[in-house]
Amino acid sequence: MATYTGLITCNTANGNTGIPQCSFDWTTIEYFMLVPKNYMMTQTEIQTAFATLQAKAYNSTESLRGYVIGKFIGFEDKSTETTIDTDGYGGVSLGTDGKFHWVFEYKNGGMNYDILLNTFKNAQDAYDVIFFDKGANAIVGTTPSSNTSGYVFKGLSLELLYMPLPKKEANKVRHYIGIQLADSDELLKDMAYYVLPNSQKVGKIVSLRNMELQPHTNFTTTSGKLRVTADGGAVSLGPSYGTALAALHANWSIVRNDTGAAIAITSITYTAATDSFNFVNASIAAGIEITITTPTVAQMTSTVPGFGNASIVLTTA
Repeated sequence: MATYTGLITCNTANGNTGIPQCSFDWTTIEYFMLVPKNYMMTQTEIQTAFATLQAKAYNSTESLRGYVIGKFIGFEDKSTETTIDTDGYGGVSLGTDGKFHWVFEYKNGGMNYDILLNTFKNAQDAYDVIFFDKGANAIVGTTPSSNTSGYVFKGLSLELLYMPLPKKEANKVRHYIGIQLADSDELLKDMAYYVLPNSQKVGKIVSLRNMELQPHTNFTTTSGKLRVTADGGAVSLGPSYGTALAALHANWSIVRNDTGAAIAITSITYTAATDSFNFVNASIAAGIEITITTPTVAQMTSTVPGFGNASIVLTTA
């Protein structure tokens, strides 16, 4: 049987009860993506959802970037039920709507990943969430309101975003991230569900890894050396990307923090023996605080793909 590919809007007004194609089951959520609040997709963008969301994850501007989180290996359902109110005569009516509240367990990354995810703690007002359903190879969100003309898909609004403490059980440590949706009707009434082609797996949409700059020698008034690493300094990027990063020297920057003036970079070379990037720059007085910044994500994508840009603050010696 052929797999349906396309956008399914599940907000049908009538209550016909034939089994629909919106067969979302949150036990098959393998990843989710945090996207900037009120980020929406047009019909054209949803038809190329894989490329659209991968580009979102690689956006050069952090405030516009999406962040894929997972891989999840389990979850706990902590959702609340809709309350039922009883009046003085014994009559009943619906009270407060229940809220979807899920705690997802992930395995890879350990405490280092916990530290990264903790930067999103309590940031529910800044992000919406798009679920990646591995069972159907689909993305799950909600249908935008009628006053958002031209848009057909939006992330789900969040009310909570938090990281429960890791727990040690037997000989392993379990790691978690928790969310609560702000409006259950975004799923129960207005769910939008897009099935990707079989050749484009939702689990292959990936986030950027952190890049870090570390001093190798002091920066003097005209030169200095840095190391470029990833994953909190655990991995050196020099052996794999030294030549490529040095070749992008025109896209690096050095700025004086006191005046904001740019300092010209004459050259950057990579030395494998010391695993260092050697900067030669226009003269700066000693004792000046400077910020050195890598090329942007877009500038690095073709030769140093998959990393966020980085900066470091130093004082010239």
